[in-house]
Amino acid sequence: MISSSSPQTPSSSSSTTPDLAERFLAAVILGAVGDAIGYRNGSWEFNTDGESIHYELQKYYGSLGGIDVKGWRVSDDTVMHLASLRALVTWMKRHVSASQNPKLIYSFDEKDPNSCQEFMTQFVDPLMQEMAKEYIICWDDMGGRAPGPTCGKGVRFLEHKGVDQWQAYPYDTRGGGCGGSMRAMMIGALYGPQRRDMLIAASVESGRLTHNHPNGFLGSLISALFTAYAIEKTIPPAQWGVMFLYDIMPRTRIYLEKVAVRDWKEMENEITKFEVKFAQYLKERSLYLDEQVVKLALSAQQKSPDSLSNEEKHALQQVENLQPQFPKQYGIQERDDFYRKWSFSGWAGASGDDSCIIAYDSILCAGPNNYEVMMLHSALHAGDSDSTGTIAAAWYGGMYGFNNVFKKNWDNIEKKQEMTELAASLYELYKL
Repeated sequence: MISSSSPQTPSSSSSTTPDLAERFLAAVILGAVGDAIGYRNGSWEFNTDGESIHYELQKYYGSLGGIDVKGWRVSDDTVMHLASLRALVTWMKRHVSASQNPKLIYSFDEKDPNSCQEFMTQFVDPLMQEMAKEYIICWDDMGGRAPGPTCGKGVRFLEHKGVDQWQAYPYDTRGGGCGGSMRAMMIGALYGPQRRDMLIAASVESGRLTHNHPNGFLGSLISALFTAYAIEKTIPPAQWGVMFLYDIMPRTRIYLEKVAVRDWKEMENEITKFEVKFAQYLKERSLYLDEQVVKLALSAQQKSPDSLSNEEKHALQQVENLQPQFPKQYGIQERDDFYRKWSFSGWAGASGDDSCIIAYDSILCAGPNNYEVMMLHSALHAGDSDSTGTIAAAWYGGMYGFNNVFKKNWDNIEKKQEMTELAASLYELYKL
């Protein structure tokens, strides 16, 4: 375990390069830290005045480094995230020993109905049954954790109908909340580059267990995907957004229409709205590129540098030169105003899309190894701060481990032992 000579001293310095095992551990634990601090036993999550939250931070703790999370409960976000991870570990371990496919790499060919059916029956259905079971079990641990009503409705459906009926959960026009994105982060850590179809399906369907609306389950996808990018460290954060839109979303649309074959007509327009909103955020941060540029760059990456045309070289350069732009004045009130404008009903971060937008904004503004700024931006604002905090902090841990993290913020975190064990299991399974 990481040690520190002083409780307000960062766990490790920015010069430290954490190994992969530490980054797995940090992603799980810091996700809980972002949740617990953003929640503050309910008093900060439901405080709609960002200035007063930061005033209380200074008055009672002096700074972020003064917070000892002992006694700070994690919310429903972490309880359900750990349920997701237990399901992943259980399913993976069971199938590693029994499968003809020891590396457990499943993919689908949308032109082959048998391939699509096998992908659903061999991978998606058994994993979702396991996940549904864990969500039902974890609901007994929701006392004092402010569980969301949409999550509760989905869990009650699964409990009443049976986990084998998870696909029967109806399309929900009000299912666009952040209940899927807040619990999907480490799904992405387990499903690396060779398992992108698995990442898409697992994150989307885990969200649809309770949030069967694109705004809900596409938030789950971003939450998991950006964790994968963080762990893999091959795509800089400034490029995550365009890669989501033009590398991952086309495949996701194919999965939803051709493989899952569920509620496509109801959701098609809402998927487009989600993409348009996310693209608008990228434009505001100078991170947007046209689709043809990104696709040309993706194609060029597969070729020898000597064989590239000038057009391909220019496309690659445009992607590589992406850098976020922020206003000179971006204080507490400015952030609250900016966050709120992406919200559905004024509570920033409470939906699948804006929870990920705020988390992403926090990672981009903080920059490398800047834990404190990431937390101040993602977990301490006037909106659904525990959900945005848990997502951003998990991404941070995936990239930077415990670099510059105050030991007091995580050493006494609730459920630490379980998280340590789950992170170790995920890391071992990742290496398959």
